[in-house]
Amino acid sequence: MKDQLIKLLALQEHDIQLQEMQKEKAQIPSELDSMKKDVQELENILAKEEGNLQELEGWKTEQEDFLKEEEQRIQKRMQYLDGVSNGKEYFDLQKELDNHRKKARDHESEILKLMEAVDDRKKVVDDRKAQIERFRAQIEKKEAESTGRIAELTARIEKLTGDRIGLLEGLDKRLLRRFEFLASRKGIAMAKAEGEMCRGCNMGIPPQKFNSLYNPTEIYECPFCGRILFIEEALREQ
Repeated sequence: MKDQLIKLLALQEHDIQLQEMQKEKAQIPSELDSMKKDVQELENILAKEEGNLQELEGWKTEQEDFLKEEEQRIQKRMQYLDGVSNGKEYFDLQKELDNHRKKARDHESEILKLMEAVDDRKKVVDDRKAQIERFRAQIEKKEAESTGRIAELTARIEKLTGDRIGLLEGLDKRLLRRFEFLASRKGIAMAKAEGEMCRGCNMGIPPQKFNSLYNPTEIYECPFCGRILFIEEALREQ
């Protein structure tokens, strides 16, 4: 029976290694997909930021047009003012000029604010573009690494799958079915017994059963989790 347990333990260690490689291989595409989704989200944010920049530039252009119009009005009123001799008309024109000058100053002030806002927004957009480029470079690097790693894992998985056939030789078929049933339900079929405890579920093992594991004559299962129990030192001893 000890020989059977040794074979089962070797099979479990082999299967754990195989499952870890299969899991890693399966995760690689999802990791890449996650990175690509992050870049897509950043690109969506960039599109909004560029839209905000365009709006600011549009408002700035609008204010510049308003300023030009006011400057043209001021120039025309100034030219007309030189030919006015009537005091009331002169006063009215001067008042109108002051109004246009105030509007021009308001437009100038607004343009300066918008210029600062545009510069700030351009910096945000440029930083976002640089961030996206860094992410894209990381994805390209990850894709190249992933291609090699997937090829490596595929070869090792194929080898381990082939090696598993050899590990089944000499195993009792009924015992193997029990092993595979437990593995499918609990992840691992065999649990180490240590300090009168099952390390699969951390529950206590009756002392008599625990002592029997040092020289097993039959398969002993944990009374709580049902896993096949073994004492590692007992199986490692030749």
